[in-house]
Amino acid sequence: MELNVQKLRSARKCKKITAQELADKMGISRVTLGAWETAKRMPSEAKIRMLATVLEISVCDISDLEPYKAISKINIAPVTSGIISVIHGDQERNLYRQRNLLSGMMNMIKELADAKMLIKVLISSLPSIFYIKGPDLKYIAASQSFLDNLSLPGNFDVIGKTDYDFFPENEARLNSESDEKVLSDGLSIQGIEGHIPGNRKTKWGIMSKIPILDSESGIQGVVGYFTDITAHQKAEDKYNRIVNFSPNPICVIGLDRYFKFINPAWEKVLGYLPKEMLGQPFTNFIHPDDRAQNEIELDKAAAAGTSLDFENRFLHKDGSIRYLKWTSAPINGDKQLYCIVTDITERKLAKK
Repeated sequence: MELNVQKLRSARKCKKITAQELADKMGISRVTLGAWETAKRMPSEAKIRMLATVLEISVCDISDLEPYKAISKINIAPVTSGIISVIHGDQERNLYRQRNLLSGMMNMIKELADAKMLIKVLISSLPSIFYIKGPDLKYIAASQSFLDNLSLPGNFDVIGKTDYDFFPENEARLNSESDEKVLSDGLSIQGIEGHIPGNRKTKWGIMSKIPILDSESGIQGVVGYFTDITAHQKAEDKYNRIVNFSPNPICVIGLDRYFKFINPAWEKVLGYLPKEMLGQPFTNFIHPDDRAQNEIELDKAAAAGTSLDFENRFLHKDGSIRYLKWTSAPINGDKQLYCIVTDITERKLAKK
């Protein structure tokens, strides 16, 4: 990969764009652009492609890269702005807005074959934090959830802004780079978990990004959206703490009879570290005389769909016998069994 710095400078001057103006459009410093234009530093492939996009030229005009897809000239800003106005507007005016919006969408569909996909994404993602950017990575529209995440008023105008106007530098860079990749590759990014940018890492979400393509597969922009799963994440963390600090052995067993999860309490009961049991066949730790009956009990528990109790003899790491009482219930349908275990060895020995 090589950037032809002479052609880059020539293209910039031909477009009558100053170095500072280009740097601003790229969301970088004038010093960084200067380092690129003097071949002191090599920009990433995504940055080279972005340079070509901003200068409105082919990437092969300034580098040895091949263009992935042509940038569409269709302007979707009026339609996306209309969508946002309907989302935020009052009910009395929305009927009129919706009629105009639908009319505009129908006209757009004649040129933009994937407009239906775009509208579907926007509408289905209304509870999510989502935005639309053009091919220059500048914002065209954003949802109310996006503004709420940044504590911005509902009438805040995002048009023409970049990530660096909203997020800390590192978060802005990471979000821009992933958007650049979608634009350059023309491929979606789906279901990536991480911190939602713009809230000091206090919110956790699932990120997806989709390229907006016209009827000729030209890239018109990118839709990015985050589904907030902070509450779920906190609940899961709390659940994990409860399970891991439980005095009772707890495990999850798959239908293949292998341990899928083991909490630390097993070490006290059987002498094995969780890592020594995890991924091992469940029957390896049961007394040989009880293994056949245990298979029957596990099948009953999986088929019953409710919790069942049963007892088994287990072998401690030192060879001694431990008596364990099980309460098992299916989870994830009938694909796994969640089991809570009580050590009843002392009680059994006392009876004997």
